[in-house]
Amino acid sequence: MTAAHEPIRVLLVDDNRDVADSLACALALDGVDVEVAYEAESALDKARKFVPQAVILDLILPGIDGYVLAQSLRGACSGAFLVAYTGDGTEAARLRCANAGIDAYVLKPADPRELLGMILRATGRTSSEAWARVAGASPGS
Repeated sequence: MTAAHEPIRVLLVDDNRDVADSLACALALDGVDVEVAYEAESALDKARKFVPQAVILDLILPGIDGYVLAQSLRGACSGAFLVAYTGDGTEAARLRCANAGIDAYVLKPADPRELLGMILRATGRTSSEAWARVAGASPGS
């Protein structure tokens, strides 16, 4: 299997287990290789081992917040596309995301397929590749 046809690796970080598990399930159904972390410390450990191509992270986490985590993730998985997935829609939060090196800002709740589409485009993938894998077909067939 070539790299273009391998599932995209996404690390999902959210302390709300229901939100994290539901989104992870939806992404996995669309052919994504998903790892879930419920706090920042385990997210860093998983990032080093899993080497995600994208990270979806909540900003309000116990202990280390999502802004500080984003900066640490830049060292652990430097090429990953970082997405803030948050309920905080303030301009201050958007500015802090930009300053922390977060690539995209998405308000909860978001459609998992729209979120995946954004990640696929940002990582040079196409949604047709992901959907074809789910259906068991080769892209372009």
